[in-house]
Amino acid sequence: MVHCNGETPVAIAVEAGCDSVEHGFFMGEENLRRMADMGTVWVPTAVTMKAYARMLPQDAPRRRRP
Repeated sequence: MVHCNGETPVAIAVEAGCDSVEHGFFMGEENLRRMADMGTVWVPTAVTMKAYARMLPQDAPRRRRP
């Protein structure tokens, strides 16, 4: 079990062979694919992200999916 956030920390943890990633905010789609391929479990903390989203200014950039 590894507690980490961001693309690079998650990539390092997954490559090291961790069984699960706790939190994993902003890990990126490539890490999600790699985790699926390796059978790594993701345990997001959804309540934290919901609170974070509520605190963003209304004019903050938002990622749009195609």
